[in-house]
Amino acid sequence: MVQALQPTTNNGHSEGAVVIERKARERLYSPLRPPCSLYVLLEGRVSVARLTRDGKRLVTEVLDAGDVFGDLSFSGVGSDSEIAEALTDCRAFVVDSRRAKDLIASDPELAVRLLSAVANRLNSMCGRLEEFAFSPVETRVASAVLRIAGSTGRTAPVSHQFVAEMAGTYRETATRALKGLQMREMLRLGRCAIEIEDPHALAAVATT
Repeated sequence: MVQALQPTTNNGHSEGAVVIERKARERLYSPLRPPCSLYVLLEGRVSVARLTRDGKRLVTEVLDAGDVFGDLSFSGVGSDSEIAEALTDCRAFVVDSRRAKDLIASDPELAVRLLSAVANRLNSMCGRLEEFAFSPVETRVASAVLRIAGSTGRTAPVSHQFVAEMAGTYRETATRALKGLQMREMLRLGRCAIEIEDPHALAAVATT
C-alpha cells in the first residue's frame, strides 16, 4: 500500500508524502492538532485513544506495522478527539489527505485495499465496544494486556494507567485485576512493564 501511495514528481521526489519517525511516548497527532494526513505504520507500534466528554482517555486500539490511521474522514473512522501516540519507537509513511483522496479516486485497486484495512479497524473497534458493554473488568484487563503485548513479544512496556485506559476502568481497579492475575501466575508486574508468563491461561480469561 505504501508504494501505491507514493506518487513522484518529475524530479523523482515524493509529492505530498513523507516518512516520519517518533520515539516511544511521542504524539503523532492530538485534538489540539487533528490529523490532516493519512498514516501507514511502517515499523513499531502506535496507540490510538479518544477523549470522552468528561476529558478521560480511552485507548481504543494498538496498531502494528501495516495499519492505516489518521484522517479517515471519508470512511467514518477517526475523529477530532483522537490521540495517536507512539507505544514504541516507530516510523510511519504520511501522505496529505487531499492527495490520498485523489489517488484513491483514480486507483480502484488502492481503494479496495484501503477500504479493507479500514474495515478491519472497524471490526476491531466493534469488538472493543462489545467488551466494554458486556465483559467484566478482569476479562477486559486480560484482553488489554494481550493486545498491548501483541504477537511479537510477551512483554507489555506500559503503566497500570495505560492498561486502565485500554480496559475502560479506573487505575486502582485495573491494578487490583492485574495483581489477581499475577497471583494466579499468568503475568508478572514490573516497573512500567507487564511480563506475560502464561499466555494461554491469560487468553482463556480474556475470552470469558
